[in-house]
Amino acid sequence: MLRDRVGGDFIVLNAGIPGHTSVNTERRLRGLLDTLGKQAIQVDYVSIYAGNNDCQWEGNREDKTRLRTSPLIPIFIDRLRLKFFKPDTKHIRLRTNQRDFSRNLKRMLEACRRHSVAPVVILPETPLYWEPGKRFVADLFPVDEKIPGGAMVIAALKRATERWAAVLDQPWSEDKHKALESARELDFVIPRIKKQYRQLVENIARSLEVPLVRTCIPREQDDGAYFVDYCHPIGRANEAIAGKLVEAIEDYESGRVSKVVARTPLLYRLLDSRFVDVVSGWFSGSRGRTAESDPENQDIYTLY
Repeated sequence: MLRDRVGGDFIVLNAGIPGHTSVNTERRLRGLLDTLGKQAIQVDYVSIYAGNNDCQWEGNREDKTRLRTSPLIPIFIDRLRLKFFKPDTKHIRLRTNQRDFSRNLKRMLEACRRHSVAPVVILPETPLYWEPGKRFVADLFPVDEKIPGGAMVIAALKRATERWAAVLDQPWSEDKHKALESARELDFVIPRIKKQYRQLVENIARSLEVPLVRTCIPREQDDGAYFVDYCHPIGRANEAIAGKLVEAIEDYESGRVSKVVARTPLLYRLLDSRFVDVVSGWFSGSRGRTAESDPENQDIYTLY
């Protein structure tokens, strides 16, 4: 759809991979820009869309624990780390914690800056009326209370389903809107971006002066026409995203927006360094902000 909008002026490469979190996306983007740069292929623009898969629960195991800590660390050491890794059993842990999600997004923008690429960040939208926990391939994603965090995820999903069912057929109101949003926040089975992660995307785009694509989805009635499933936009939603991307490119081309990404402050770059990744991965037990351990006593999971 974007190809149709920009015509023959640009070559559009879809480099996204289904199921990837910001952990994978950051590594992939960095590798692609490095490889294309070595081949003297100049990338003009990059659109970044991340957040849905980061907010999914997979047995309290974060994606970063499945990957190499660093190319500098021998493989056998990483294998030992994976062998003795023990998932947290007291909290709900998503595939990417907030701290790492923020760091990954900043690193992607920093990679664009290093390669003189103009980035555009897309703020993910997800359906509000989708039934909590519903997946087309549910058998591939079992929720067992014996799995670390499983009992808490099941309890949260039960509350989410109850709230969703209680207001689904009611006329539109602010209370219905809040109930549906609350149900979406309590659903950790389906990959849908959470409110705090959306706020991180907005804050980072604003602080680094990067164009942010927002898609206005009408919520007064069932918004299923805008999505093919629980998180992937379709039809009119994709048209709106493509239109906003073209506007961002035009702003860059006209000079209304600077193509130079604002540099992250030095202190943040030090805290986000690869060295800190290695140290935290080994000594902090992959601790980051987590979902509340007792969803039965919380309306929406809290972070600490």
